[in-house]
Amino acid sequence: MQLLTKPAARERTILALIILVVLFAHIASFTYLSVISAQNPDVPAYPIVPGDSLSYVQYADTLLEHGVFADAPALTPQRMWPPGYPAFLAAVKSITGSFTPAIVIQTALAVLASLIVYAIARRFVPAWLAAIAALIFGLDPMYVFSNTTLMSDGLFTSTIVVAVYLAFYARREHLFLRWGIVGVLLASATMMRAIGQYLVVIIPAAYIMQALFARERRMRRELSALIVYFVVVAMILTPWIMRNEAIFGKAEIAHGGAGNLMFWYVRDFLAWREMEKTRPTSVFYPARHLDAPEFAAVDRTIKEAFARIVPPGERADNYDGTVAVRFILADPLHYSQFHLAHLAPYFLSGSASAYRQIVYQQRDNTGFTSSTLNAVKEALANPRDRNALLFALPVVLESGALLLLTLLALWGLIVKWRRFEVILFAGLVGYFAVLTGPLAMARYRVPAAPFIVLLAAIGAYAILSRMHRWKSAPDSGSTSAPTSARVTLSDVSVVIPCYNEQHSIKPVIDAVPKGVLEIILVDNNSTDESMRVARECGARVVQETTQGYGAALKCGFREAKGAIIASFDADNQYPAEEIPRILDFLNTNNLDFVSASRFPLTEKASMSLVRRVGNWGPTLAANVLFLLSLTDSQSGMWVFKRSALGRILPKSDDMPLSQELKIRAALDPSIRFAEYHIPYRVRIGESKLFPFRHGVKLLLSLLVLRLRR
Repeated sequence: MQLLTKPAARERTILALIILVVLFAHIASFTYLSVISAQNPDVPAYPIVPGDSLSYVQYADTLLEHGVFADAPALTPQRMWPPGYPAFLAAVKSITGSFTPAIVIQTALAVLASLIVYAIARRFVPAWLAAIAALIFGLDPMYVFSNTTLMSDGLFTSTIVVAVYLAFYARREHLFLRWGIVGVLLASATMMRAIGQYLVVIIPAAYIMQALFARERRMRRELSALIVYFVVVAMILTPWIMRNEAIFGKAEIAHGGAGNLMFWYVRDFLAWREMEKTRPTSVFYPARHLDAPEFAAVDRTIKEAFARIVPPGERADNYDGTVAVRFILADPLHYSQFHLAHLAPYFLSGSASAYRQIVYQQRDNTGFTSSTLNAVKEALANPRDRNALLFALPVVLESGALLLLTLLALWGLIVKWRRFEVILFAGLVGYFAVLTGPLAMARYRVPAAPFIVLLAAIGAYAILSRMHRWKSAPDSGSTSAPTSARVTLSDVSVVIPCYNEQHSIKPVIDAVPKGVLEIILVDNNSTDESMRVARECGARVVQETTQGYGAALKCGFREAKGAIIASFDADNQYPAEEIPRILDFLNTNNLDFVSASRFPLTEKASMSLVRRVGNWGPTLAANVLFLLSLTDSQSGMWVFKRSALGRILPKSDDMPLSQELKIRAALDPSIRFAEYHIPYRVRIGESKLFPFRHGVKLLLSLLVLRLRR
């Protein structure tokens, strides 16, 4: 896999820096925790730590000794977890004789995932900011910890990052092989942690949506590649699902999801609702007070619900999900409030704080808690307790940094929501956050971390770019001459398409500011005196015999010599005198294409109600189909750099050229596009538009353009 094509020396230096820093952090963490664990006989030999890590190792040993995924010593079949990570550990130990080489593999994949984050970020931001994003992800304390310990979180996250890169960013060659590998990765990730099971469908569905709406290609090859993908996924997942069906009577990847939903999410929710009957209670309170008396009443209610639903002789745990859903549907609004409120701990729980508590556990046997809120609450309750304040201060500072990162990510989504990748990143963050729900803690945020930092980098760059534009913008009262980098009227070619406009052409040309390079009037088979009047007014007249608004404009674009092209209709409705102000707007904001927007109208009489509807419909359709935010897709006035024309010139020879030109400019990532509001006047002469016929043609052309893209 090639992350960067022939990277320049600076890029190679940055890549080397990312590799060295991430690798050093992982080696340092492994060495430090190994040393302090070796001094404490009450904890397992590192890289094993109490909790899930110890369970993974025990399951791996059972696989090696007995060939089954089961709880020792009775060899009771395990149902709550999928066997992927224990199987990985068992394979490593069977080959090397030790579990420790698994750390080498996990660390190598962590470095690769960090490089991938950098490569993806480079599509949106400069190299230095992409490097910061990659390092924030690669140095996340819980990501480092889970990669240098026998834990599944880091390996799961790295696998997802590689799968997303191969699915959406790798080159198109070897499409079938690539999607076969994606199938192996996503199915393996699901077998490591069941939270990934829906991604098996979501990722290929997103790929199809991208292929349909963002690329000009045939779908047959993509669909064939996805058949290979689903065959690979089925080969990996089906035997395990059939095993669960045969043993437990339910086809599933793991029972942990339904079990957590019932006995963590819904049970705590019911306890919260019970507590609310007597006093206002935080949604976070029940999980931290499991000995509260309200839980006894809740457990009786749950037991009665199971008794009503479970048929005689069947396993009660097969109905965990069914019972949980019934309780949720009985009070969906309050459950949504309870569940979504836990997104705050998901995004704000400190990884560094959790890592520090792991150190305490390994070194001092002080136990492990990950409560950011409890630490802060303890400090506030004892403001004179210096130890409490010293413990809480880093937690508060880190949570503040995480809040800033989250807000930057949200801003990145807002400013770039039209980019498919940005929606994909946000969707993956939301996926992991919502499914984690009330179990939110720093460790479970790790799979979302790469996509959070990518969105945050996009948001940070948008803010920095805006600040730079404000700083570099000239003062409104400045009278200094423009610099050589700024375009001026002498760079402007004015292009005016014309068909029988003899009464309006003189005021139109007279309104063009003095000092433009040239005025080109394109005669589109006029039968009146338009061309004579234009020549008398000093315009250069060229002829285009192919009838059509688009054909006339393209002819004028070909004839234009200026670095800037300004174009508008010959009916005197568009204000040619606005060209200097539009140029200032283009210069100040470093734009490539400015579309003049007529809405809101300055003169209501300038456009009939029928024409307003005729403009509103195609504009709405363009915004929906292409995820844009245009205010006027049918405007006939633009100012743009001629250098951009080769990338956006439409094929249409008729009215649809206007909307297609704007859409192509707005969608092209290499073109800086914006709209500028102009006054719009009553036309001189009769309109040549046929609202219904032209409206249908515009909508059909939008659909064709959408399918082509």
